[in-house]
Formats: sequence, structure tokens, C-alpha cells
Amino acid sequence: MTSLQVRYFLIVAEHMSYTAAADALYVSQPALSKQILALEHELQLELFNRSRKNHLELTPAGHILRKVFSEMEGLLRDGKKQASEAMAKDTLCLRVGFVEGADMAALAHFCKKEVAGCYPDSTIEFESHSFKELHANLSAGRLDIIFCAETGLKTFEGLCSKKLPPSRTVLLFSRKHPAAGKEKPTIADFNGDIYFFLPRDEAPLSYEINRSYFLSQGLDVRQCEKPNRESILLALGEGKGFSVFDSKSRYAGYPEFFCFPLDLPIPFRAVWNENNANPLLPIFLDQAILWMDGR
Repeated sequence: MTSLQVRYFLIVAEHMSYTAAADALYVSQPALSKQILALEHELQLELFNRSRKNHLELTPAGHILRKVFSEMEGLLRDGKKQASEAMAKDTLCLRVGFVEGADMAALAHFCKKEVAGCYPDSTIEFESHSFKELHANLSAGRLDIIFCAETGLKTFEGLCSKKLPPSRTVLLFSRKHPAAGKEKPTIADFNGDIYFFLPRDEAPLSYEINRSYFLSQGLDVRQCEKPNRESILLALGEGKGFSVFDSKSRYAGYPEFFCFPLDLPIPFRAVWNENNANPLLPIFLDQAILWMDGR
């Protein structure tokens, strides 16, 4: 016996007509009749009296089970509601992912405080990953929501997203670089220099966007791909070349590096699975946007 069969039986008992019940359930009449017959076979009981043509009525057993099944559905609804409330109060957890290197300590503190006001016993866990790992963990359900550049969204399917305030970018270079000795370095100081960038599958379209920007500034650069951000920092530490980083990256604040802002905003989005019903998610997202707008 399945919950579907029970629901079908109750709808037929309500309408006393297979045709009307099938219409109410948006199923075919043969499919409905098949489920009712399967239920009667399993229970070894006749639930409807079909002796009169075009007339349907409940048998004594049908009357009893109609009452029992109605009460059972009510108990299941109440149980589900109570279980959901218990989960919300006691075990609710939101898992948030950021691109590695992002300095989100202030955002985490701000959002945790607000979410705790609605769900005092809830927890929020923050993780830092590469872009590929963020995508994989979100798709697998190991993360509830991630924050990433909009340029990577073309590879996402079955997900919801919300536009965030754009991120500002900075040109990052070492204090050992010749431009560090100037009072006010400009992008022209890096003409002919080495541009270190991430692989395209780690930072989709960012290379193309940055390269177009360099061309618009009359900057001719030599290109050098590095596997991750730490490798870029190690290369920059030698005193040659430059890279482009998010201004919210903790690397922009490292004392061994200089940086200056670029007129190159990067659109950002929050992304989550469309079937994620975690009640913490919309609260956290609203607070994150509020915090970002205020920066």
C-alpha cells in the first residue's frame, strides 16, 4: 500500500465518481482504477460497491478505511510540520562557499549575528575553495550557497542566482617590482610586463575580459598561466610581472605587495540549487547584500 493509493482512494470516496476523481487528480481514469484495484487486492477488501452501473458507493469496509486514512493523512501532515519546526530550531545549518583568498570575515560576522536573531540555535559554516571545487560542492549538495564571479555561470545548470554588487579589481605587484619605487604607479608602468593569470576553467572569461581591458589601455603584455592563486603570488614575489585580483581578496592586503584600483568591475552573483528549501538561505543572502551595499 502506498501513499499514492491512499490519496487516490480518498479522492474517489469524496467524489463517488472515477471520472470526477480522475479530473481532480489530473490523471487518466484507467490509471486511477488500476491503483484502486491494487489497493483492494493488497488489503483483500472490497472498498467500493460496483453492483449498479454508473453508480459508486462505499462498502462498510470502505467507510471504515476512509475515516482511518483521513486521520492518517492528518497525522502525517502534523508530523511533518513538527519535524520541520524541530529541525529549524535545533539542527539548521547553512554551508556557504567563497572563492579561495576572499576576505569575508566581516561579512561572516555580520550575517551570523542577523541569522542568529531569527534562528538562535542555527549554525553557519564557511568554506573556501577554487572555482571548480565550489561548483562541484554546490552541485553535490555539500554547499547551500556560493559567491562567485558571474563569468562562470554559463557552466551552471538547474541553479538559481542573484546579482550582487560588482566587485572592484586591483592590479597587484610585488614591492620588489620597479614600479613600486614610483610615487604613484599607473597601468602604463606595466607595458611589456608579464601578466600572470589563472586557467580558464578556474576563472571563466576573466582572462578574455582582462585582456580586452589591457588592450583598451594600450597595454601590451606577455602572458603566463599559473595553476592557482598561490602560484601567482609566488611568481610575483620574484619582483616581475603583475596580476589582477578582487579588491576583497586578502592578498590585496599582504604587506609584501602593492596594488592600485582598476576601472574594471567584475559582476558577482550568489548561486544556490533551485530545490534548496533551507530557511536560513534567504535570510543570509539578504544580509550579505546589505553588507556588500554598505561597503
